[in-house]
Amino acid sequence: MHIVAKTDVGLVRKRNEDYFVLVPDHDLVVLCDGMGGHPGGDLASRLAAEEVQRTVLDGGDPPVLPGNLKQIESLAPFVDLILGVFAADQALRSYGRKHAEYQGMGTTLAALQEHQGTLCAVHVGDSRVYVFRGGKLHQLTEDHSYIATLPEAARASFAGIRNILTRAVGVGDELEVDFSIGPAQANELYLLCTDGLHNYVSEERIAEVLTGQSDRESCLATLIEDAKAGGGGDNITLALAWVDKSPPKPAARVHGAVISGPAGLNAHIQS
Repeated sequence: MHIVAKTDVGLVRKRNEDYFVLVPDHDLVVLCDGMGGHPGGDLASRLAAEEVQRTVLDGGDPPVLPGNLKQIESLAPFVDLILGVFAADQALRSYGRKHAEYQGMGTTLAALQEHQGTLCAVHVGDSRVYVFRGGKLHQLTEDHSYIATLPEAARASFAGIRNILTRAVGVGDELEVDFSIGPAQANELYLLCTDGLHNYVSEERIAEVLTGQSDRESCLATLIEDAKAGGGGDNITLALAWVDKSPPKPAARVHGAVISGPAGLNAHIQS
């Protein structure tokens, strides 16, 4: 899988609380947006992304993997990725317990990994994963935010509180990680982005840029400039990922969530 990514502080924020890591040997990109207004947003995003990276690079099975992750065939290649998100959650909580000034720090997280023709997207929060196919942009993830729980007609009235999250890494009573698995098709392009992009650039404009520019690095630069032209009120981070060949036997599309409970990590398939 080919991956390009870029981040920019934007026009308003004094520091960049977004962070991303690329792990080429494991066809993985992880993108995080530290929670604005909370202590250590920049630290939270970096620690979370690097913890996922560390878990995937270490690889191998833990001595005991409670729950049903190993029983779901489609999830098996991506167990380390999912374990990494839960490890990131624990890393932030542990850091907060040791450093009182960072208690409550959290971050969004969106990641994409390819394995032998199958793609897995995972996310927590309102950083998004899109798939671009046939000239159209489709949002693959669902925002974990207060405004996303409202009817479409009511959302414009609450635009001022669109950054209130209902789920984030490092905070809350328990973590639930959404996942989406499907075939890696050569005619598709995947976009991961923080709200610094999707709050300031319309999906129609994003599709226009992806259609009109074949150079992926140029797409990133153009979209960042568009976000700044739209106000640039937040940090802007985005990544593009694509494959050269479609798999001979496309994987089935599966969506669901993994929840941590007393019995371990359990996946619930939604479709």
